[in-house]
Amino acid sequence: MDFDKGMEEQKMDVYISLLMFCYKQWIKVVIKVELIFLSETVGVSSLEFPQDSVFDLSAMIETTAGEVYYMMQAVANSAVPDNMKQLRCVDNLDAGRAQISDMLAVIGQDINLTASTMFDNERAYLYQMMQRKLLYELANKKNTTKAAAKMVERLAQQMQDELRVCMTCDNSNNTKTEQLIRKNTAEVLANSRTTTKTSEFKLDGLAKAVRPDGQGGEEDVSLSAIEFTENVYMYDNDGTSSFVTSNILRIDTKTKSRRITPERMTFSQNAKTPIPTTITPNDTVKAEDASEFSYHRFVYGKSTDNVCLKVVPLGNNITSYRVYFRFHQAPSILDFEFDFLLEKDDDWQHCINASSMLGHTGLTYFAVQVPGFVKEIQYNLTLITGGCLTWNEAATKWETDKCEMTWRPRENKIDCLCTNITDLVFANSFFVAPNSIDFATVFLKFSPLNQAAVTGTFACLLLLYIISVVVLARMDRRDRLKWGITALRDNRLTDSSYYLIRVLTGMREGAGTRSRIAFVLTGQNGDTGSRELFDGVREEFSTGSVMTFLMATRKHLGTLEHMCIWHDNSGEGDNASWYLNQVSVYDAHTKQAYTFVAEKWLSVETEVFVNMNAKSENEPIEFESRFFYQTRDRLSESHMWVSIFYRPQISPFTRVQRLSCALVYICLTMIANAMFYKTESDYESPPLLQAGPFRFTAQQIFVSITCALITTPPVMLLMVIFKRTKRRQDMLCKCCTCPGVCCRFPCSSTKRDASPDFAKQLRSIMLTSEVPEFTGVRLPWWFIIFGWLLVVAGTLVPAFFVLLYSMQWGKQKSEEWLTSFLLSIFESMLFVDTIMVMCFAFVFACLFRKSKGELHVDMDTVVQNYKKLTGEDKDDMSSIFAILKKIKDEYVSYTSTPRNVSMPMQPEEMKEAAKQRRLELNLIKCILDFILNTLLMFIVCVIAFANRDDMSYYHRQELIRHFVSPAHLPAFKSIKTQMDMFNWIKNTMIPNLFPETDINGDALHWYYRTFMTGLNNYRLGPPRLRQLRTRAGYCNIPYFGNTTCYGEYNLLDEETEGYCIGWQSQPCSVVQQACNVAVDAWSFTSALDIWGLPLTGFYTTYGGGGYIAPFDVNKNVSVGIVEELVKNLWVDRQTRVVLFEFTLFSPETNMFIYNVFMIEFPQTGGAFTTYWIYPIKLHNHVGPNGMFALVCEVIFVIYLLGFVFQNMRANISTKAEILCPILAILRVFTISIGCISMCDLFYKVGLYR
Repeated sequence: MDFDKGMEEQKMDVYISLLMFCYKQWIKVVIKVELIFLSETVGVSSLEFPQDSVFDLSAMIETTAGEVYYMMQAVANSAVPDNMKQLRCVDNLDAGRAQISDMLAVIGQDINLTASTMFDNERAYLYQMMQRKLLYELANKKNTTKAAAKMVERLAQQMQDELRVCMTCDNSNNTKTEQLIRKNTAEVLANSRTTTKTSEFKLDGLAKAVRPDGQGGEEDVSLSAIEFTENVYMYDNDGTSSFVTSNILRIDTKTKSRRITPERMTFSQNAKTPIPTTITPNDTVKAEDASEFSYHRFVYGKSTDNVCLKVVPLGNNITSYRVYFRFHQAPSILDFEFDFLLEKDDDWQHCINASSMLGHTGLTYFAVQVPGFVKEIQYNLTLITGGCLTWNEAATKWETDKCEMTWRPRENKIDCLCTNITDLVFANSFFVAPNSIDFATVFLKFSPLNQAAVTGTFACLLLLYIISVVVLARMDRRDRLKWGITALRDNRLTDSSYYLIRVLTGMREGAGTRSRIAFVLTGQNGDTGSRELFDGVREEFSTGSVMTFLMATRKHLGTLEHMCIWHDNSGEGDNASWYLNQVSVYDAHTKQAYTFVAEKWLSVETEVFVNMNAKSENEPIEFESRFFYQTRDRLSESHMWVSIFYRPQISPFTRVQRLSCALVYICLTMIANAMFYKTESDYESPPLLQAGPFRFTAQQIFVSITCALITTPPVMLLMVIFKRTKRRQDMLCKCCTCPGVCCRFPCSSTKRDASPDFAKQLRSIMLTSEVPEFTGVRLPWWFIIFGWLLVVAGTLVPAFFVLLYSMQWGKQKSEEWLTSFLLSIFESMLFVDTIMVMCFAFVFACLFRKSKGELHVDMDTVVQNYKKLTGEDKDDMSSIFAILKKIKDEYVSYTSTPRNVSMPMQPEEMKEAAKQRRLELNLIKCILDFILNTLLMFIVCVIAFANRDDMSYYHRQELIRHFVSPAHLPAFKSIKTQMDMFNWIKNTMIPNLFPETDINGDALHWYYRTFMTGLNNYRLGPPRLRQLRTRAGYCNIPYFGNTTCYGEYNLLDEETEGYCIGWQSQPCSVVQQACNVAVDAWSFTSALDIWGLPLTGFYTTYGGGGYIAPFDVNKNVSVGIVEELVKNLWVDRQTRVVLFEFTLFSPETNMFIYNVFMIEFPQTGGAFTTYWIYPIKLHNHVGPNGMFALVCEVIFVIYLLGFVFQNMRANISTKAEILCPILAILRVFTISIGCISMCDLFYKVGLYR
């Protein structure tokens, strides 16, 4: 009876406890920690039953265990905060703005933020403060929840021990408790699935947990499973518990002797599949969208969650959908992070592993491609994010990497395969990711504004091409005159031996001449005597020209040995001297070619004559001559851009054709660069080859080979077609301008070219102007049509695809690509091609040591044409008339242009002429130096004063009127005490920086509240109070002894410790962190973190760091910060200076205004005030004046590079430093200052951008 009475009393205690715990209004009255302790005490005492009782206590134990179970569930659930799932990490305003922006972008598209009364900072501030208070509330409840969790664990384990079910039974059908108890062998439990209220699990690793060798399958094991509707394990350290959305499943397994933990298991939990959203692609895909994308976006909240997507078509004949994902912005057909295929065999769904998201969180974009007829069919879209979680009590955290998740939307389940488990506590995070159709972001659509840069570039390119074709076509027609062969005027009718003389003038500055040139050619059988290089018409040997003459002699000279050539210095100015490259002489009788190499200036400063020995085809030539000849030849033939303007003499490849090849090359390079522009992966690829700082990856090699295959073969094919195509026969022999020969173009082309008298005279004496064809394999004439079709295709097709790429990229990326492309083209034109030509010239000069004896002229035809002009091939009467006509023409020529062959100048004449020439050059040099230096001074002044503006004065005066000497408000100069400073900040600075009403007293729109008073200057960043403090020390004062002292400020020994509010030592109270708005003002910030620089005040110099209180929200919050600082004595005896700093921007004047107001508090008391107001123009290249400054900067850089190159060449050639060290030092100083200025300019431009 006593036993029964005790049981009844114990049962009554349990009932009382249950009655008290089941109502939350009672729980709120009593302290929860005491309730947890009381419930555990009651539960433990209720579950104490005698083990040796003769009565059957199974029913009583079952009833009591059920009551204790519901009691501990009620206590545990009450200990978990209701708002825990609202917690998100918001460290600062930037994080708050980002989270709010992401959510509004997805679910707030109908919200008009422009009409809102708050701006971004205000919304972010309220959100941050809400999260701070929530964090504080949860932090205070963590210990309570942890105690509740421990209480539940202990009671559950005790109930598992006490419940007496049969050895191979379970209590799944028990209605008195929801705690599942199963007892069976380890093998049976491991191979069967156990079901709870919302979960199902299978302990695959149970047998191995019983015995490490896996032989424990026959041993009896007891299994207990409990589900909690609330997350009692919310006391983790990283906030993952706020993402738990499912019930908490806790499992306990034990043998007869110990508790065990299987390291491997699978479990499933209920996860209700959301109702899909029906999408109509015709409404979301723009007609001009070439990618045919249906865009969507969602907020990816947790970086360890998987993203699962299901797209089910509402029609037939669809086999798959391709989906493109991209972070931060919408994907395109070219720019995306990854893509995948949704197929019917996979039930139209795909899960993206968290590792593929690369740690990204926030706004995420994806696009479903619906090509062709597919866009006519609707589809249902379902998107979720989720993951499997396991609890680790030792680390006090929810682990996300122990399980692999599988989503089963049809069964509303999530499956998890878990390994390496430490605690048998499981949950999942399952979120229906809010997503929206992104109507605003549609790529690949044409917009005249967005594609203006690329479209304008193509338009300018086409216009330049048309203009250049017109100009170059005229130059091609004139080339026949320049290359034509004429006879020397001093040839005699009785001469019978013929030589072809080709004179090559150098490609140096001022290499051409208008002086009279004479020569003597000597052979084994004699010499020519003094002969003049003049055909009666052409008087100038221009720079880089190749002029060919036919010389006739009375007798054959034999093997040529020597040539002497000179001029009479009769040209004016720069046209007096001459740089001779070489002279080639071809003997028409022996078919032998000779080369006379000069490579020398013929001028009065050196010598006006040169003696050259003959080099036959089989004789080697000096390396320097070979190198310069190869450089000249490569530049005129291989350099794509130089060869357009300096076309080689022997080439049927016209300038217009060369320009067309260059146009095709530009367009193909455009498309090649566009294909691989900014497509690198976010990770660094391992290099296949590395040599010092140079790394070659597989991606780089692939891109380079692909670009080369795109650009090189088409251009090479065009060049071969234009060079090797035979001319059409019916287009030949129709030209009447060249006597006895056929021209390149028909007569109709010459009619359009209004030739001057010079051209007519030259045509009348020209022996041939035919452009010679290359020898070897030649293509049929109609290949030229195919070549021009290739030009059209190679221009229009790349241009079309580049426009598509620009539409795909949008305005910003298109302009970035265009800038980089233009820079690369200019680099290729100026440096890469030139260096490559020089390298080829060097190689060929080393390999081919002999002269290049090429002749692409039919010498027999030239001689025959000469005889026709002189009448030698006609009958006697016709010959007499031809001879008389030639005598008349020569008489007219000699009378109109009398030129006599003069011998080389005498030494005295040379000296006098050289002196006169030096005086002229010095005078010209002085005038040019004066002009250039004056221009340079002007450019330097423009650059130096580009950031100055006369509006600076008005900005400064306006700010002084508002902050320093305001009317009817505390003035800055009146600050004498700490309270004066706070009064000035509160009543003068903050109202002016954060206006609330206009001049009529009406509330300002949030946009205008981002300006200061007057609405002219925009607040750029938050204003801030910055305090610097001295360290506390000890000093010995007579009669007082040792006491705390605060000395003067020392930059090297300033206070840098972190404090809590009121300068209390850390750690800080959580209440302070949550309930105060100025918690950051008590922590030290280094100068490196804010790019601070020392400032010198009235008293001393102060560092760039300090204790900072930012004012980055609005007037009310800023006033609250000031009041909180005053209340907690932010400024005290250790304070030595307080600086109020802020930056403004004036859109009207394009000026930034940096402001610093300094109040010093020396150890002697009082206050010293100093202020700086710096109006400055950082964006100098805005407006007409800014563009003019940019042009001056470019000119300065070009001038500096030219000056450096000129001085390097002068120092190498003349050793000027030895003769004048002061001049050398001045040059070095000028170059150094210029380079420093240029580097500073480039740094500032890059920094501002």
